[in-house]
Amino acid sequence: MDDYQVESQPLPRPGQRQALIAASGRVVAALEITSVATVRLAEVTWEYVLAEGGGHRTVDQWREAP
Repeated sequence: MDDYQVESQPLPRPGQRQALIAASGRVVAALEITSVATVRLAEVTWEYVLAEGGGHRTVDQWREAP
């Protein structure tokens, strides 16, 4: 949420659609936001970390990543 606040951007809303753009600049998919939640960093779950796909092995490792 801090990134949105710093850039004065509103949080995404369920139902919004965004384009997924490949490195080539070509649109490869349309994404639809289905839910939005803000949680404290200390409350981030393992399921969320796993879904992020960053290869982290623990929630703590994910929290410490840049």
